[in-house]
Amino acid sequence: MDGALALRRAVGSILLAVLFVFAVPGTAPAGEGENLCPVNEGPCVAEAGGIHVTFDLAPKPVRTMKPLTVRVRLEGATPLPETLSVSFEMPGMVMGENVSVLRRVRGNLFEGEAFIVRCPSGDTLWKATVRSEKGPLAEFLFHVDKP
Repeated sequence: MDGALALRRAVGSILLAVLFVFAVPGTAPAGEGENLCPVNEGPCVAEAGGIHVTFDLAPKPVRTMKPLTVRVRLEGATPLPETLSVSFEMPGMVMGENVSVLRRVRGNLFEGEAFIVRCPSGDTLWKATVRSEKGPLAEFLFHVDKP
């Protein structure tokens, strides 16, 4: 009887682990099948609702634990806002709130400063969400280099 109970517990544990990996949001490998932004190679562009959003980070290579300059260019947005925000989060992880305010520096170019923390897990995938006061404009998935 003890052997049957141990077997049921083992099977139950395996089933729970499988369900956890495939049913809980953010636990599957992030970024698979998604369009990744190769931000270390140059700016990335997304389009939504007739607005083209160009996103870039500097200096390159983009690393954690270093000050970064965030640049966003909007094309097709009228009127242009005076500020935008970019929130940084790690898919599937709780890393705390990390929001940068970008100010319009000239024309349709917005710029601000950011700092991306190092994840204790060693994961390097991040998501940047560009927002105006009206709501989200674009999301960019990208990898950072390890320092």
